[in-house]
Amino acid sequence: MLKIRAEIVEAIRTAESGLDLHAHVQAAIMLEHATIPPYLTAYFSIKPGAMPEIKATLRSVFVEEMLHMTIAGTC
Repeated sequence: MLKIRAEIVEAIRTAESGLDLHAHVQAAIMLEHATIPPYLTAYFSIKPGAMPEIKATLRSVFVEEMLHMTIAGTC
């Protein structure tokens, strides 16, 4: 679980413009981008036809991370 520092939450809460949020959105994109490769590596490391439940779980996780990155990128 991620814990966000209180001062970051407050900075986001009190932002008055998009420019005030730029660094926070960029940090969110970078975090999501950093999490995708390990999941893809694990997914593609499993032999074809092996462990379908695990592959399905990994796929759902990296697709969700890609969605998070897309949402942050459209802000």
